[in-house]
Amino acid sequence: MAYIVPVSTSYYFNSPVFSNRTSIKSKSSFVELPCRTFVLCPWVSRGSKTAGKQEIDYGDDEKRLAAVQQCTSKVELDISALEKQFSASDPQEIVDFALSNFGDEVAIAFSGAEDVVLLEYARRTGKPFRVFALDTGRLHPETYRFYEKASQYFKVTIEYQFPNAEEVEALVREKGLFSFYRDGHGECCGIRKVRPLKKKLSCLRAWITGQRKDQSPSTRSFVPTIQIDPTFEGKNGTKLFKFNPLANQSSEQVWSMIRALELPYNELHERGFVSIGCEPCTRPVLPNQHEREGRWWWEEATQKECGLHKGNLSSSGTEAKASQQVDALIKDEPVVVFARSDCPFCKQAKALLDALSIAYKLIEIDKVENGAELLEVLQKRTGQNTVPNIFISQKHIGGWTQLEQLYQKGLLRANSDRQVQLQN
Repeated sequence: MAYIVPVSTSYYFNSPVFSNRTSIKSKSSFVELPCRTFVLCPWVSRGSKTAGKQEIDYGDDEKRLAAVQQCTSKVELDISALEKQFSASDPQEIVDFALSNFGDEVAIAFSGAEDVVLLEYARRTGKPFRVFALDTGRLHPETYRFYEKASQYFKVTIEYQFPNAEEVEALVREKGLFSFYRDGHGECCGIRKVRPLKKKLSCLRAWITGQRKDQSPSTRSFVPTIQIDPTFEGKNGTKLFKFNPLANQSSEQVWSMIRALELPYNELHERGFVSIGCEPCTRPVLPNQHEREGRWWWEEATQKECGLHKGNLSSSGTEAKASQQVDALIKDEPVVVFARSDCPFCKQAKALLDALSIAYKLIEIDKVENGAELLEVLQKRTGQNTVPNIFISQKHIGGWTQLEQLYQKGLLRANSDRQVQLQN
């Protein structure tokens, strides 16, 4: 997990209680704790009257890292508290909270459908706000016209994200324009939607989505109002805050607002379209059909997601498979390291194991299809929602810090077959 990244020589805490920044100075290499606000972190005194830049000298690196780890753990704990606090809140409060705490480092993801109400909630805060949309190149003409209409109505510039042209060209050359009808939509959505979204989110600290629990009972029954994004990372590899203000709203409530305020909406809704995506993969629904039946109708119900919100999807089948996979790995492999490809602590753990000539099985959760499910299973089992997450001899030992401690105490060794030996 990349809460701590080696980038500079001091740490900066941004907080509403400090007029500028508080820095923690280190005598050697240091890292930045990239948290936009510490209104979420009680470790920073809420009652402080401190103004200006306050230096706190923690001396050696061990104390420094302990202080940072204490604060990051508090942030994670407070996310759960905030989710409970806002679970029954009006969407307006949640949007206002997001804009107040993240400023221009949060943006609204606009799909060109019912989530137009998010723009209205943002407008009502009186704060400036950013909006982005994913232009896959295969949207309906009506959706493009709606984007322009919404941009003018709310007086906001929509930041469009486009897929990589070379990847699109390679897919079309190899498989044609409609390969998703044959082998599923996952590959096409990955190129046209998921990767562009990942690129956009890597420049933000938080994002606001229009996800609702009632959009797909089979896959979206668990959508919290506030969370740490379980799939994507934010700016500089930091944790990404995700706000779902409409999580507990129904389609009826959303449309009541659109009609009452005469907000602009996509013309496709007048022709029976409810859930709107790319033109080849969206069709109108009949009376009493669920809105998700108009998307990827040739696929099984639990597969009707494009991957943008994969970490929020709940499915007993996929979770069971992930749990079985974890069981098999831990049983069959002496050392298993669950990691992310761009995580600096994961790289340190791998470097140490390589230096000790210890064989290990590496699972990079950002490179496997069910990474979000694996992460959820690991969190439930170990109580740890960070990477690296390491198992040795079927025993969970923790992350990089715990692995390093074993090494420093002389408890980590490899035998002649490169198999690990934990000394008593």
